[in-house]
Amino acid sequence: MKIIKLISVMFALTLVCNRVQGQVTPEAIIGQCPDLPSAAYLAADSDNQAASAAIEAFHEKIQKLRETSKSTDNAMWEAAKQDAERIAQQMTGKSVTQLQNMSEADQKAFAQQMVNQKLSASGLGNLSLAQLQALEGKSNDEIAAAMTASGATFGGLTPSEINAMENMTEEQAAVYLQEGNRMQRMQAATNSPQVKKQQTQTKKIASQVEITNEMKKITDRWQEIDRLNERETREVAAQFPALYQKHGIDAAFAAASPCMDGKVDTKIYTKTYCDAAAKRLAATWNAYYTECYTLWRNQVSKMQGRIKTKMADVARYDELLAQSMNIGGMTATAKEMPSIGFSIAGQYLDATSSVTTLPKTEN
Repeated sequence: MKIIKLISVMFALTLVCNRVQGQVTPEAIIGQCPDLPSAAYLAADSDNQAASAAIEAFHEKIQKLRETSKSTDNAMWEAAKQDAERIAQQMTGKSVTQLQNMSEADQKAFAQQMVNQKLSASGLGNLSLAQLQALEGKSNDEIAAAMTASGATFGGLTPSEINAMENMTEEQAAVYLQEGNRMQRMQAATNSPQVKKQQTQTKKIASQVEITNEMKKITDRWQEIDRLNERETREVAAQFPALYQKHGIDAAFAAASPCMDGKVDTKIYTKTYCDAAAKRLAATWNAYYTECYTLWRNQVSKMQGRIKTKMADVARYDELLAQSMNIGGMTATAKEMPSIGFSIAGQYLDATSSVTTLPKTEN
């Protein structure tokens, strides 16, 4: 026991030193994960003091490793609050608290106001959302006339001008654009701050789509690993009933049951008989559990190996996530966001700790 306590103290000191030096990484957490207990210890856990002590120390080490990945959470959430406040001010001119404290009626009115502002900035003139909705079902000429009257423009041209070119040949359209300063208006619109802002936003959207697609490819690979681990876990558990029958648990239990109620008829069941039956039952259970835990321990070892392979994609995933957050304006959060590797390290710890509990057989 003294040796176990000494190892635990040394283990804790190592984690503290790493944390102080900023060296706690997902790789370090996985690397410091304790070895799996033997199948013999797992099978003897409840009846063997040494096995129970070793397994208890095993779980204590895993719990200490879990705690090392929580140190960055507070910094991340504080950064997220700062980003949310800044984005709310930029988009609405109000703080997060002000938006949250609005009544439902005020929220609807404010949302309507924000939509109308966006419509105006998009080149739709003075048309409100309600006015646009009222145009539904109107003819193209009626819609174009209403938009033109509101001052709406698209690329420097009014809807009526765009509508007029609908049936023109290329030559006719070229002549038409040279008239009425239309070409100059189109060029001015192309160089306007609004258009440049829209172009920048379009590029951001395109980048975000590419980032999202690449991140999905990575998560798809990870999910396939998870599905394989889950499927094989069910397959291992499905073998336990046959092993139960193989080791004759029911027969050994039946032989020992007359001796287990404390009211043995010594004329029929002698103490020698009862002691022998109890030993046979204990040995039978131990043989059964040893074989079960051997299968399960091997499966957990496979799961550990597969989870480790996820780490190859962590650096790229972290990079993509930071890019995505920066595009969305969450710049402070991106700096404090912990590596996705800590989540994978958590999965590794979960798989490791599960070795002490046999998976349940599905009915």
